[in-house]
Amino acid sequence: MTSITIPDSVTKIGGSAFYNCTSLTNITIPDDVTYIGSGAFGYCSSLSGINIPDGVTSIEWGTFQACSMLTSITIPDSVTSIDDFAFQNCNSLTAIHFYGDAPSLTNNVFGSVTATAYYPYGNETWTESVMENYGGTLNWMPYILDEDGNVITDFDPIPDETEPEETEPEVTEPEETEPEETDPLETEPEETGPDETEAGET
Repeated sequence: MTSITIPDSVTKIGGSAFYNCTSLTNITIPDDVTYIGSGAFGYCSSLSGINIPDGVTSIEWGTFQACSMLTSITIPDSVTSIDDFAFQNCNSLTAIHFYGDAPSLTNNVFGSVTATAYYPYGNETWTESVMENYGGTLNWMPYILDEDGNVITDFDPIPDETEPEETEPEVTEPEETEPEETDPLETEPEETGPDETEAGET
């Protein structure tokens, strides 16, 4: 058994459903699946590609553990949590694409994985505290989507559009000075003495 297409009527995949199916290379999961159990595809060492439907809310313990031929994985925006060992020992995994808000990740989700993890630029849930290694070595890189939905990693970040705080100009009012009041009645006329020039004697 190398390829499987799960019928559209299926909405849940039980734990360990395809565990250790070492010849399985490809599996198609219908969009209506909302649950994939623990270890469902664990140790499917030949599995090279898989789609996680946009409706699955959690990736359980060891779901894709040791899928050593898996090269990339897309985490849809419906996923809110990823449990321990979900992708541990996926040694060929080089690209992890996250859509939507940052899910809750436990310590060893990507144990022994060396990959680039892409997260949506401008999404405030992707903080520095989220962007850890989770047991592997992850290089976190932001991306944007073009009009066709393609991932673009080479782009110019949008500058901060924070408007400067408006400050009112300081108005300096002129200092009021009162004119000096003078009482005209207090002004004494200048005294002039009699003509002191004496007439010459004749």
